Amino acid sequence: MSNARNVDKLIYKEDFNYEGRVRIEKEKDELAASYQTYLSSHPELNAVIQDIVQHLLIQKSDEPLKEISNYVKSRMDV
Repeated sequence: MSNARNVDKLIYKEDFNYEGRVRIEKEKDELAASYQTYLSSHPELNAVIQDIVQHLLIQKSDEPLKEISNYVKSRMDV
């Protein structure tokens, strides 16, 4: 399966229309601050994200989304 088809299968959290994109552009500083606050209150996320990226770079899977899913499932009980 080609990468384009893999991307087509992704389910996006939100599919923003023009109005949604304009709203985000207007509120981007506020959004960035709220995202930074969230990440600061959950420092474990940075370590997990770095582990996932490192795992992908080592494995070089042809199906990275499936590899991420397997990686997370294998560590749920850790």
